[in-house]
Amino acid sequence: MLQRAVKTGLLPRNPALGLGTELKLENPLEARKEIIKEQPGFDAEQLARFLSTAERVAPAFVPLFWTLAFTGMRVGEALGLQWTDVNFMRHQIHVQRTLGRAGRVDSPKSRKSRRWVDMGPQLEQTLTRLREGRNERKRPWLFWTQPGEPRDQRKHVRQVFARVVKAAKLPRHHVPHSLRHSYASILLAAGESAQFVQEPAWTRLA
Repeated sequence: MLQRAVKTGLLPRNPALGLGTELKLENPLEARKEIIKEQPGFDAEQLARFLSTAERVAPAFVPLFWTLAFTGMRVGEALGLQWTDVNFMRHQIHVQRTLGRAGRVDSPKSRKSRRWVDMGPQLEQTLTRLREGRNERKRPWLFWTQPGEPRDQRKHVRQVFARVVKAAKLPRHHVPHSLRHSYASILLAAGESAQFVQEPAWTRLA
């Protein structure tokens, strides 16, 4: 909450910054490194290379990839987003449905999955540009094919993701879910505690 106040200009700095270290609530650096090794995601340099390559190879998919990389959403959750889920005033996105592989729309099964996630300035700008010219009543989905249906994650997202990975000369084992792991890994590398990364976003943003 204090960090959001800093982001929005309500506070000049976070008065609780470093408190986790003093109270020994944060993982030591070596422990965080071990957690990062277990996550099959991109590091910061690889993620930047992936996104810049996507701008050139598959620009239509860039907003989706940004959403996956900077919210920690699952692919199905991102594909299930509608414009009514995006609150630009609160700078947050409400995750309340998921799109299955067969195109079936479901609600998240647990309270942890149904949540609000933070929307950083760059992601917000990306989604604002995506929203321009959209008829949200006729096209309620954020990420849609030409007929107006949400993207099929197997047919579209995986194929395009693999093409971008190849063009960026990144390890071929990466899949779209790697972007979710990248979110966690980069937060840990930046010094966030494992507890902060693992706990549901709604507990941090309430």
